[in-house]
Amino acid sequence: MIYTNLTKKAMKISFEAHKDQVDKCGIPYVYHPFHVAEQMTDEITTCVALLHDVIEDTDTTIVDIRKNGFPDEVLEALDLLTHKDNEPYFDYVNRIKDNPIAKAVKLADLAHNMDLSRFGNPGAKDYERMRKYERAVMLLNGWISTDNFKTIEAQLVSCCGIKIPKYYQFCSFCGKKTSESKITTMIWDTEFTQLRCPVCQNFIPMEEIYCGYCGTKTRG
Repeated sequence: MIYTNLTKKAMKISFEAHKDQVDKCGIPYVYHPFHVAEQMTDEITTCVALLHDVIEDTDTTIVDIRKNGFPDEVLEALDLLTHKDNEPYFDYVNRIKDNPIAKAVKLADLAHNMDLSRFGNPGAKDYERMRKYERAVMLLNGWISTDNFKTIEAQLVSCCGIKIPKYYQFCSFCGKKTSESKITTMIWDTEFTQLRCPVCQNFIPMEEIYCGYCGTKTRG
């Protein structure tokens, strides 16, 4: 953590705002913004990381933050990071990508939210959420645009009717389990068009031989 007068003020506001909340894992919520802040490398992004959910998830307002003496670059990033009511999720992500402060914080936020080790027994909803977050990361980094989403959706539907995230339980190429104990993260290639199995090391075309989720043969 970076300790300055401003970041210490942000720590206090974040703690007070989130102290009675818990996350989806039942852990005190305040650990999340503190974890995100630990990934930052300067005072401004640290403040934004600590406060990134305060406006959206608590009674604290942007006016309250301004009254506490935070500079405009913090306020602008916080406004971008606040998901507005009825705003489509990927429109929200698109707003963030051109602001380097908000983008850095959001990428760290997504990385923590995508850490399935926080969940004792992740279910289908957790994997579906991971898939959404993966697309958000790709969008923030400029690897895809929202125009690509329909194509990606069509490619990631398995034989069992479940849309497959990159956390496969079975290799789509050889049908082998990628892990006996937990779901294993697959490796995307640089073009995000193929996957490589961590078991057999083969790149897997999207036209899969096996369902990565249930292991059922899909073709051939």
